[in-house]
Amino acid sequence: MDAYNRGMQLNRWPSYIGLMTGLFCLGCVSQPEEKPASPPVVEPAQSARTDFLNPDKIIFASTPYLGEGFLKDEFQPLVDYLAEKLGRPCELRSVASYEKMIELIGTQEVHLGVLSPLSYVRAKKAEPDLHLLASQVANGATTYSAYIVSRNDIGIASLIDLEGKRFGFVDKLSTSGYLYPMAEMRSLKIVPDKFFSEILYAGDHEKLIEWVLAGKVDAGATSSSAFNIMKDQAPGNEKLSIIAKMGRIPYDAVVANARLEPSLVAKAREAILGLNTQDELGRQVLRGPTNINGFVPASDNLYTDVRRALTSFEQ
Repeated sequence: MDAYNRGMQLNRWPSYIGLMTGLFCLGCVSQPEEKPASPPVVEPAQSARTDFLNPDKIIFASTPYLGEGFLKDEFQPLVDYLAEKLGRPCELRSVASYEKMIELIGTQEVHLGVLSPLSYVRAKKAEPDLHLLASQVANGATTYSAYIVSRNDIGIASLIDLEGKRFGFVDKLSTSGYLYPMAEMRSLKIVPDKFFSEILYAGDHEKLIEWVLAGKVDAGATSSSAFNIMKDQAPGNEKLSIIAKMGRIPYDAVVANARLEPSLVAKAREAILGLNTQDELGRQVLRGPTNINGFVPASDNLYTDVRRALTSFEQ
């Protein structure tokens, strides 16, 4: 896009560049004391790590929290921007499930991507060297909420009214579409398998809300972001209502494969943290449906509450 070459120097948010360097270890062994004149024997320096990924084409993917069409609208401009900044082609790849995304970012198949908070926690546990580049800011906030939604024409006003009803989750690796609602139900002594007549998994938030509106489920768990998108666009959206809200959840994690070449990791972090909607370039790149405003530096402890919720749920 031509905005990349305008050289605009408007306000940028701070960028933080994390640069990994190869480690060289030099060991030396001294000769016995009775031969002080002999020089020490120096071990050869270890070779720098050579298994970094330096792909000709960068593969970018996201957990499928929305349908493929929405995700393409969200991330294709960002992928095009990264291609310019990284100096090589970048491809947006669709991923079938949350679990598959974790698998791919843990291998060589996806180099950069966006993980939902719970997916990030799972992926980081499986691959401790996973690079956390940034976290999203959307709708002017760094956090969002989990919602339980229903239709306003079937007389459901609270979670307790759902006994014996059909309920939908997004995915067991979805933070707002599973983990936080399950924690809320647990606090209310609700055992979903016994409380609901049927439990279904939609796979993404878009489909979950469509199911609610179509009557396939009586209520379901989703995110405040997905609710806002579908409230504006889904057929029959005037019937959509919120019956419960829970949590303040940090937005999704932007990550790099643990084996990606360090200079590429640094360039990607700088490029991503340099984006925000305070200037024209940022507005063109971040024009997707989720209303991302930009990105902020993030450390692993940003997702501590998600990790605690998961630990509590698993006990």
